[in-house]
Amino acid sequence: MDEKVAEPFIVVAGSDSLLRGALPIEPGRVASRRILKAPGARIVRLALDAGQVLSERTAAVPVLVQVLAGRVILDASGESTELAEGAIVYISAQTPHSVEALGKAHLTLTLIDGFDAVHLGEGPDGRRKRTPVTSESRLSASAAHPTTPGTAPAVAPLDAARSPSSLADNVVLAASGPDAAAVDAFTRRHGELSRALATHGAQVLDAAATGDPAALLHARHGLEQWTRRVLLGQLAVEAEVLFAAADALDGGELVGVLRALLDRIGSLLPAVTGHADASESAASAVALRVAVDRLLRTERERLLPLLAASSPRSLAMLWADVERRSAAAT
Repeated sequence: MDEKVAEPFIVVAGSDSLLRGALPIEPGRVASRRILKAPGARIVRLALDAGQVLSERTAAVPVLVQVLAGRVILDASGESTELAEGAIVYISAQTPHSVEALGKAHLTLTLIDGFDAVHLGEGPDGRRKRTPVTSESRLSASAAHPTTPGTAPAVAPLDAARSPSSLADNVVLAASGPDAAAVDAFTRRHGELSRALATHGAQVLDAAATGDPAALLHARHGLEQWTRRVLLGQLAVEAEVLFAAADALDGGELVGVLRALLDRIGSLLPAVTGHADASESAASAVALRVAVDRLLRTERERLLPLLAASSPRSLAMLWADVERRSAAAT
């Protein structure tokens, strides 16, 4: 869709079969893809394999959940409801909710947005420019127009607990098909890193619980080797490409946060592998996972939208650069 043209209507899907077929179910995964971003509304398609859970999150805007196929259990504010094909549920803003697939299931989530992911305005040259709406700017707007005492805040806290597959991952502004593919590629890569780190961390925790020194040493070694060879290498490449691209766009504030998280990750690795005490090593492994997930989430939720809206290089170009440097480093 060309954002410069005010479309009187947009055909999101020509039929229910096309809507379901646009995002096939992947074994053992929750797959997601944004299919519409328009003034006042965004639609995200979800495809859940049997037993998969879209973990709890809180949206800053009202959400409509529609079951296209299958059956799911929706939990909202602790109240569970089983939904069959065709069901539509309204969830008010700031309401914690999660979805569990009882079988293979297809859904849509419609975010009823009072503000877009970007505001369009004219720059000094008369051309339209795009400025991302960050969590901080929304908080500023909320402070300028405070809510009535006792009502929910206008914005969820930036550091609210979210899974790596948060909806925020799927509302990155993508102006083209290649950009949308780049967003998907970043999301997949980050998901792979998170899952691998969780596996290695669980091995350290299990070994620490058994009290077997040999098993703990083996688990520590496996975590250290993977982290140094795969994780830190990928994070370093993304820092070279993405941090550099963002540095001039936000005055270095966001990049400073990201670099601090990267330094934190580097400092935690020796704590995991160097402690003789099993409990301390296990605690450091948990802290490492938390730091990595926070870095990856911040990249997806803040860095990619910033680059999509403002960088002279497209997300597709940035992803290609990341891929090229990653391949060269291996």
